[in-house]
Amino acid sequence: MYYGNQVLGEATGGKEKQVVSSKKVLVVDDEVVIVELCRRFLSGAGYNVKTVSHGNEAIGLCQKEAFDLILSDVRMPGISGLELIKTIKQIQPQMVIVIMTGHGTIQTAIEAMKQGALGFVLKPFTEEELLKSIRYASEMNDMVKENMRLKSYMGLFEINRSLMNEIHLEQLLPKIVDITLKETKADRASIMLLDPEKQELTVKAHAGFDEIFPELLKKKVGEWVSGKVAQTKEPVLIQGVQAEDPELVHFLKNEKISSSLTVPLVFNEKVIGVLNASKLNESPPFTGSDVDLVSIMSGQAAVAIENAALYEKLFNNYIKTIEALLTAMEVKDLYTQGHSARVSKMSRLLCMEMKLSTKMIEDISISALLHDIGKIGIQDNVLQKPGKLDDLETVIMREHPANGVKILRPIDFPLHILESVHAHHEWWNGSGYPRGLKGEEIPLGGRIIAVADTVDSMIGNRVYRKALSLENMKEELQKYAGIQFDAGIINTFLSLLDRIGLQKLLEHLQVENGQPENGTASKLRAFELLNNP
Repeated sequence: MYYGNQVLGEATGGKEKQVVSSKKVLVVDDEVVIVELCRRFLSGAGYNVKTVSHGNEAIGLCQKEAFDLILSDVRMPGISGLELIKTIKQIQPQMVIVIMTGHGTIQTAIEAMKQGALGFVLKPFTEEELLKSIRYASEMNDMVKENMRLKSYMGLFEINRSLMNEIHLEQLLPKIVDITLKETKADRASIMLLDPEKQELTVKAHAGFDEIFPELLKKKVGEWVSGKVAQTKEPVLIQGVQAEDPELVHFLKNEKISSSLTVPLVFNEKVIGVLNASKLNESPPFTGSDVDLVSIMSGQAAVAIENAALYEKLFNNYIKTIEALLTAMEVKDLYTQGHSARVSKMSRLLCMEMKLSTKMIEDISISALLHDIGKIGIQDNVLQKPGKLDDLETVIMREHPANGVKILRPIDFPLHILESVHAHHEWWNGSGYPRGLKGEEIPLGGRIIAVADTVDSMIGNRVYRKALSLENMKEELQKYAGIQFDAGIINTFLSLLDRIGLQKLLEHLQVENGQPENGTASKLRAFELLNNP
């Protein structure tokens, strides 16, 4: 039978046991005869045996070295076997513990199991009874581990899905840190990303620290534990004064920390950073299972980080393309200077107020920036006409949403962005253009941009009229809610306006030199405005 790294079986003839084992067992009993009996039985079965006569000795030994199993008496001088179980489980939570007693009762067995023992043997016992109890306890422990492993796989699936849904590094990195804290029950965690040119790791997100000293924010590859992990691509677990590499132990100088765990973030065989976690003295130390779990998590995190970095690169390229297109459009029409950027900002505010997903907010903001791009194809005499358009000019002007789609499609903008651009002049009652869409047939982005576009035209002066007063603007929007506009979005805007006030809104929408604000600054300003009106 296989369990762990041990094999038990009967040798030919059935007289002697043929056993291969490297498991370490600690026997705890104050009776010399019992200790020697256990040593003989267990050594004969291939176990590596150590013995102590007091519970406190056992605790001290477990703090210095790892054991696979503890065999302990219940009644001993000093602390009892039940107290020993409780303490040992705090030091090594996955320790297999078997209780021995000459005063066995059902209540004793129940109490031992409650404290975490997995086996129970009555004195006096035979060799077969002792080994059978140990085999049973080990098998039970393996079953518990397997159940935990299967449970962790389900958790890892959810973690992976959560990470892959986050496309912005400023949100992704704190999420990785928070998941690490939750899954390992760590007290502190941080993530460091590698600058390949400088060969330097920098803390990008952290949690659980009162403060991080400046000298800990950056580490060279090969320097400190994090630098060693980045250099070797191997995880490092330090338990107090124990580590596979003795040279690393002295790095754990903080007296408050009982154990630390650092794993590399590797993508396409290249280190892109490290993930650090630590536990304070009051917390149970990390285990081998934590190393396995965080190592798997770090692989998922590395992929998510690379995806987010790729998205940001593509996003920045989109922004550059958008800026070039907007510049071309604004050269033709002075009215459009800053208009698209303001509509984009207003759309972002509405999306955030509606609590849409981060990706939807970004996509609708981009759509709003591009909503009038089709006006590039409109003749100057129509586009720049100061008065009312005649019927033919109106038909020409109404082609700009479809023209925008024709311009953007070869650039390979996503379909939902094109749809929002195409639909920003559709009416809720179906009387809009260019396709006469009605109600929720109109994409949400198009409905949001329609409101933002109209609001910007109302709050600004035009050649043919002055800006509307606050009351007139509210009246017009309410009048056309459910006719031209989605009434729910109108209500969202009016609620936002009541909360932050018109002046704050105008300040937020202000654009210098008609140029769109960069994405990060715009997001931060919108967040501050909504949360600190």
